[in-house]
Amino acid sequence: MLAIQTPLFITLFIGVYWLQKLLGYYQQGQFFGRESMTCYLWLIWLKVFDLVLDIAQILVTGYYHRSIFEHTSIEVPIDFGDITTILLMLVIAYLLKAAKEIEEENREFI
Repeated sequence: MLAIQTPLFITLFIGVYWLQKLLGYYQQGQFFGRESMTCYLWLIWLKVFDLVLDIAQILVTGYYHRSIFEHTSIEVPIDFGDITTILLMLVIAYLLKAAKEIEEENREFI
């Protein structure tokens, strides 16, 4: 059972790393830089991977349970809060990209 949970812990630690890196760039005032956008995209992909990993974990746990017991039913819940979070993160990424383009246009104008 611990082996089934291990990918979730690894994803958590990788997410914390990229979040700290992103907040470090924000602290330096680099809101629209390539580095901060890379960190943000990593966080989006980790959230998508976490959603897929949750579904896979439920299926693997159900398969393991079925190998021990005769009667097993598997329900795969889809958390719409996670889907909404991913969509909001994508909207924020789009807005940050648009803000970066506006900032570059303002620099050229000056």
